[in-house]
Amino acid sequence: LREKNGLDKEIVDYLKSYPETDEFLTNTIAYLEYHLSKMQKGGRGYYSVGVCCSGGQHRSPYVANYLGKYFKKKYKTHIYHRDCPELNK
Repeated sequence: LREKNGLDKEIVDYLKSYPETDEFLTNTIAYLEYHLSKMQKGGRGYYSVGVCCSGGQHRSPYVANYLGKYFKKKYKTHIYHRDCPELNK
């Protein structure tokens, strides 16, 4: 799986096979929902959220894309993959 990244189906399926992945995403979304709403109410117009893991190729691109898709419904969102520049389209 070394040649794959966090957007490839095999990696996505693998990560989704663990209940901890869904638990992590649910908790992260809840935290960000709370925090981002406070920042918006406070007048902050720009906010960055960083997602990282030990390799930067599998988990972090998956999580960043998942969160990006979720939050695009409410906020102007840009996703940048530092360690997988081929994903920055």
